[in-house]
Amino acid sequence: MTLRTEPATKEGLARLTEFFSSWAGDHGLDLQLRGKAELIIEELLVNMVSHAFAETGGEMGIDCRMDGSRLHLRVMDNGSPFDPTLQPAPDLTLSLEDRTAGGLGIFLVLKMADTVSYTRQGSQNILDIQLNHPEKEEP
Repeated sequence: MTLRTEPATKEGLARLTEFFSSWAGDHGLDLQLRGKAELIIEELLVNMVSHAFAETGGEMGIDCRMDGSRLHLRVMDNGSPFDPTLQPAPDLTLSLEDRTAGGLGIFLVLKMADTVSYTRQGSQNILDIQLNHPEKEEP
């Protein structure tokens, strides 16, 4: 895997998304898989900057690697424990006015990824995400 960490700031978010875009280009990710991964990474990093570290400083990072047709992403931070896989899905049957704010980004990440798992290791929140290339599925 290729690890990159940055301060949990807007500037750090920009550097991490640039890092992934460069890595994706270097590894020949097609536009569909790359676009999906970039959206997932940006959504998770924005949540970290806006919520986990809005009041305090911290660090966040990403790891990425290809395994055949599978893209493995690891997104991590040193914020308070938070497992996004346990968050309730938003009620999409309600009108925008009647919905509780928040939760759509995590919902989107969980729907777009093929697998998502959370672990807490020491002071790190770790979210492992797998995206399978739809046209290159392996048996």
